[in-house]
Amino acid sequence: MKAMLAWRKKPERSITRLQAIRISLGKRQVPFADEMGYNPRKYYRFEQSPDDVPVALLTRLHEKHRVNINWFLYGTGLPIDGDDQSDPNGHGNVILALMDYRPQ
Repeated sequence: MKAMLAWRKKPERSITRLQAIRISLGKRQVPFADEMGYNPRKYYRFEQSPDDVPVALLTRLHEKHRVNINWFLYGTGLPIDGDDQSDPNGHGNVILALMDYRPQ
């Protein structure tokens, strides 16, 4: 029976950009969902399916945490807008490390 169910296992996924942002800020899902103005269950779906992230959430991420929307959508540039001095806590570096990301 175990062999028959093995095909049902979900493949391991790498961390999504949205998860990396949240983790770099040291936040858990529920408080971060509340901060962004979303029901935790709905926010969880955004983390699991990053293609469905609404523009309003991207706008809030940019306004509250200076997340580079181009990086979020296309992977170009750095995660945090501005230079190293405008990211004193190094959240951009943490995000990159979490994703094992290499800037283009």
